[in-house]
Amino acid sequence: MKTLKNNKRYENLSITNNVIFKAILLVLGIIMLGCNNDDDKVATNKDLVIGKWQVDSGNLLTSGTKYIYINNDNTINILTEDELGFKGEVSTKVSLTDDQITITLEGPFIVKYTFKDDILTLQPPTAGAIVLSRAVSPPDVTNWVKELSILEEGAAPWSDTRDIDIAYDGTYILGGDVNDRKIFKVNPTNFNIEGIIPTIHAASSVEIEKSDASLKQLFQSDGGRKVFLSYIYSSNTMFYESIDLGRWIIGLASVEPGYLWVASQSESKLYLYKSNGSLTPGEVVHEIPLDFKPLGLDYQDGYLYVSDRERIHKCQTIGGFKAIESYKLPNHEIHGVAFDSSSFWLNTYNHNEGKVKLVKTNL
Repeated sequence: MKTLKNNKRYENLSITNNVIFKAILLVLGIIMLGCNNDDDKVATNKDLVIGKWQVDSGNLLTSGTKYIYINNDNTINILTEDELGFKGEVSTKVSLTDDQITITLEGPFIVKYTFKDDILTLQPPTAGAIVLSRAVSPPDVTNWVKELSILEEGAAPWSDTRDIDIAYDGTYILGGDVNDRKIFKVNPTNFNIEGIIPTIHAASSVEIEKSDASLKQLFQSDGGRKVFLSYIYSSNTMFYESIDLGRWIIGLASVEPGYLWVASQSESKLYLYKSNGSLTPGEVVHEIPLDFKPLGLDYQDGYLYVSDRERIHKCQTIGGFKAIESYKLPNHEIHGVAFDSSSFWLNTYNHNEGKVKLVKTNL
């Protein structure tokens, strides 16, 4: 009897173990099935395109495309850089399907895509294919074009005109009113107009000569003309007129006595100009063609600051011209730039307020 009971016990135990074993196999099968389903999903799903990509060939929406980041939050970052180092960034919304990306930028822009061997190929509707590969060491998007902060701001007196390059004379911010033909002296502490310099020119750009001389020069542009003018600042008497450069000089930046950078919006060029005063004509000693139309300029400690409306770029000028940093001020266009010996001031257009404003920044 004892042996029979033991046999039944072992038989029951065997049945129990068998049930447990089958249950384990069932669970493992479900897990493996789930993993296989996930693998199939990853192999064909739109999630494949989410990530950071470097551009091997082609351009998306703009020239100089270097990186494209397709993000989990249905946004895209397109990072650009031209041959001179000028950087830009386009950020907007996207929607994804298994074979196309719809970019929301002034209306839908639909791009077909294929994915194979970790290579993503984009096919815009009216351009050549763009070939991307996974970025090995992608830059941080927040450092590509750095974001500036507003330290102080106030209304600009030339409120009906945006493209105004400004200057600092040691006390006041200077800016021209191209309609009324005058140059305002603006107090940077309260933004009041403390003085007016009459001019016969549409001075969309003004600059004070970097000099220790008592008779500093005040440089002015004149609308769409190819020249800029030099005046003795203390007496407001004309000193000389430059040779012909490019039309619509929107930026002037003094380097040292006799040298200054000039920006032509029409020609998309920068000129390093050597002046001989009123004695003999000046000359262009260096010319920089750009991929954009330059606006305001300022020169400090070997670096030229160049505005392209959406951004401002810090450029080295010694040992080869190259942009080394790019900055933006969210919701603002940047038209002019000046340095007050400790901080930079920008002449901006605030999109949210619809106003032209002077902004002190942490540039």
